[in-house]
Amino acid sequence: MASTFPTLTGGKPLTPTIKDYSHKLRTDPTVSSPKEGGYVVSRARFTRMPRAWHVVYDGITTANKNLILAHEEERKVGSATFTWTDNEGSSHTVRFSGPLNYDPWKNTNYTRWIVEFYVEEV
Repeated sequence: MASTFPTLTGGKPLTPTIKDYSHKLRTDPTVSSPKEGGYVVSRARFTRMPRAWHVVYDGITTANKNLILAHEEERKVGSATFTWTDNEGSSHTVRFSGPLNYDPWKNTNYTRWIVEFYVEEV
């Protein structure tokens, strides 16, 4: 069943602040083999280059946190894929690479949250 990452809205700011965002290649596809002459022969193990992202939303509302939590539970963390749009506006089919981390903002009485997650391209 195809799914899309929830659209986060409401509250102030109107959209959540992205506190941290990074992406990288998920794995290094290089296979290398040292030879007797002191040189190294290398090649790509595979040609597909899947990516991984780390995202931290800062100060999202409890309603938005609950949307993300429900999505995580629906996807059974990383067992099912979904469509996610990265910070540059490109859509990717991804899965969570581990459980999400939910931390309350200090002194907000659990009305604002920091949500951290990792997704990997499938």
